[in-house]
Amino acid sequence: MRGKATKDRIQILCLVVQKFLESVIILDTVIAQVVAERLSGQPVLFRDCSVKLEEQLKMAERASEYFNFLACSAGTAEIDLGELRENLQPETDRQISIWVTLARLETLSAFGNLDDMHATMDRLFLLCEGKSGENGSP
Repeated sequence: MRGKATKDRIQILCLVVQKFLESVIILDTVIAQVVAERLSGQPVLFRDCSVKLEEQLKMAERASEYFNFLACSAGTAEIDLGELRENLQPETDRQISIWVTLARLETLSAFGNLDDMHATMDRLFLLCEGKSGENGSP
């Protein structure tokens, strides 16, 4: 913390800050899209977490502002939240597909037949495998 803010250190900090920002942005965007597209604009499933999510969004904005101040003073690239949000749309879409598939699986486990449930489970595994396969992990 008392070390000199070198470009290498700022780049490492950028990766850490971006990971946090990505997780908050994806969660916020997924919830907003699910509410708008599937729940007629009614946040019935997410009322209990809206306050905490709002706090995390504010913290994400502050973290990006602090990082950008540091990056600017060191002459390195800043984080653009709008651009980051746009770049995360494919991951947001994947998360929505996972949530919808999980809801379908729950419904089928209660009211469906075994073949439909297995087909839905296969789809879920493919969706989840897509992300882990990108990182080279199992």
